Amino acid sequence: MWENLFRHLDRYGNVKRATVRPLAGWVASRNYYGGGLVFSLNPDSAEDVTQFAQWDVVEHWWRNEALGVVSEGGGFVRHQSYIFREREIATDDNGVTRWTGYAYHPWTLLNTRRILFDAKTAHTLFEGVGAFTIAHTLISENTADTLGRWRDGSLVDFVLTSNSPSDAGPITNAQPRGGMVGEAVERVLDGLRGYAVLAQTGTNAWAVTYRAPYFGNDFRDSVVFSLGRGNMQQPRLRLRTINRPTVGLGVGAADGDARVLSGVRTGASYSVRNDVEGYFDVRDVEQAAQLDNAVDQLLTAERPREEFTFQVVQTADTFYSGGVGVGGRNTYDLGDVVTAEYYGTHDCEVTGVEVRGGDVTQIVVQTDELIEA
Repeated sequence: MWENLFRHLDRYGNVKRATVRPLAGWVASRNYYGGGLVFSLNPDSAEDVTQFAQWDVVEHWWRNEALGVVSEGGGFVRHQSYIFREREIATDDNGVTRWTGYAYHPWTLLNTRRILFDAKTAHTLFEGVGAFTIAHTLISENTADTLGRWRDGSLVDFVLTSNSPSDAGPITNAQPRGGMVGEAVERVLDGLRGYAVLAQTGTNAWAVTYRAPYFGNDFRDSVVFSLGRGNMQQPRLRLRTINRPTVGLGVGAADGDARVLSGVRTGASYSVRNDVEGYFDVRDVEQAAQLDNAVDQLLTAERPREEFTFQVVQTADTFYSGGVGVGGRNTYDLGDVVTAEYYGTHDCEVTGVEVRGGDVTQIVVQTDELIEA
C-alpha cells in the first residue's frame, strides 16, 4: 500500500507545515523538463489555504513498506518537489467550493530567465559546439550576474547551479537569444539523445548534470511490461503520422528575399513512398549551417512515432520506485529504458509519470518509442 505525505516549505527551505492533507484527486506528475502538482483543499480552512504564497515549495513524500520503498529508518522518502505558483477558488453546480493549488517542477525556475545578451556573441552564437557545453553556458550565464548580460540574472533565495559537463556532448549549432532559458536548453538537446537532468541538492537547491544517451538507465533486460506478466493495464498503442513531416526545409532570420534558406533535409523515416513535407520558420537562426542543423532537430522532434501508454500494476517483481533502489527487485524511474510487450516488442523510454491520489494511489506511466542516435 502506498502512503503519501505532503510537506509545505517557504522559498528559503523553512518548514511552514510538516503535513498538508489535500482532498482526494490530487495529481503529482514528473517528466524530463516539467510536470507539476495539482491539489485541492477546503477553502474554509484558513490554516490550510492562507499559508500558501507564490514561490513556496511543496514536497511529495511517499513510502510502500510491502515493496521496500522506504527510507533507511523505514520512513517516507521524497518523490518530487514543486514550486507553488498559482491557485484557484471555484464552486460547482452542487454548491461545492474548492481551493486548488498549482505547483510546478523546479525546471520552471529556468524559464523565469531569458537569454539577455547581444546577438552574435559567445553567449548567443554557437557553431560546432557540444550541446552540453551550450546548455551549461545558457544556464550558468543567465542565472548569474554575468558580464555583458543586460541585467543581473541571479535567482533570489533559490539555488540552481549547472555542473560543468564532463564531455561536451553531441556537436551541434545554435543561436538562441531572447527566449526562456529552460525552453532554449530543451530545444538545443531535443533529438540529440543528450539530456539535462535536474536533481535536488537541498530543500530549495537544485543542480543540473548532463547525461547521454539516456536520461536514466538502460533496464531493457530486467524491466519488461506485458499483459501476461500482470504488470500492465489499459495499454494503448497509436501510430501518429498525420501532419508529421519526413522531409523539410527551413527559413532563418531576416526578411523577404534576404532570409536564409536551408537545404532539403530528410528525417530518419523518409523514403520516396513516405514523403511528407514540412516547412520550418526558424527566426532565431542566421547561418546556413545552423539552419540545416535546426531543421534536422525539428524533423526529429516532429517525426512520425508510436505513442505507447499504459497503466502500471505494481507487482512484487517490477514497479516504479521514483529512484529508490530496492534489493532483489526490478525497479525503474523516469527516463529509464524498458521493454514493453504489446502487439510486438517495443524498446521504450519512461518519459512521464503521474501519481494520482484517492482511496487507492494510481501510478500512470507514459512511454515513447526509443530512437537510437
